[in-house]
Amino acid sequence: MRNILIITGLFALSLATACSRHTEAGTESSVEKEAQPCLTPVEIVLIPDQTGSMKDSGTRPVTVDDLEPVFDPIVECGGSIALLFVRNRPDQAVDKFRIEQPVPLPEPPVQNEGEENYEFSDRQADYDAQLADRRRAIADRKVLARSEFDAFKQRMKPLLDRPPASSTDLNSVLNISDVCLAQDDGWSTVPSKFLLLVSDGRDTNRRPRYRVQSGAKLFWVNGRSDPKTLAGVESARFVDLDSAVRAVINTLQKGGKTNAGPR
Repeated sequence: MRNILIITGLFALSLATACSRHTEAGTESSVEKEAQPCLTPVEIVLIPDQTGSMKDSGTRPVTVDDLEPVFDPIVECGGSIALLFVRNRPDQAVDKFRIEQPVPLPEPPVQNEGEENYEFSDRQADYDAQLADRRRAIADRKVLARSEFDAFKQRMKPLLDRPPASSTDLNSVLNISDVCLAQDDGWSTVPSKFLLLVSDGRDTNRRPRYRVQSGAKLFWVNGRSDPKTLAGVESARFVDLDSAVRAVINTLQKGGKTNAGPR
């Protein structure tokens, strides 16, 4: 389908080969006011912890239904979601749902000094028409992307339903996730990047953990663990995944990110 790409990439456990591959305020528009269009794409890596210690974490397991809230922001902004799992060792493959950025919307018109009202009204009407066209285009994108996203969820379901693993290699998964988000994925603007970690923060394999280099915001979903279990990793804490996803959406709607900008 046009503008939709599903990437399934095999990667080695070696980090070197982990993943290959202002608007001014103008006159109020006559079109009903809507949320600010996304200025940057969004890349999300969701990391569910599937180890035995999670039964005592007070955090429910991630299910395939938890993926649904990210569909709209990814389609509206352009972007991707990938899942990596905390188990006794990282999986040998990453499956990613990805969709290109929509056509950018021009800046809202601002009446110039000395410009006649009728001239500005014409420009405003043209902008309103473009805004309405964009709404329709986004609705069309959602229809086109729905079957692909549903297929992605179905591929994730058996992985999400696996029994717990006996040991934990959390650090390796965090490192690989950061490498994946650090790679250039061909966006026209630098994306907003989020790591959503649903984990108690324990690591029994004791591999080294590296500092986050991708500029991603780490949202740690767990209300019970001692914060020291993720010592040295800057993160925002959430008691459930729904709250973390809402924080992602709110960040995108406000255009509030620190690593955005033109390439």
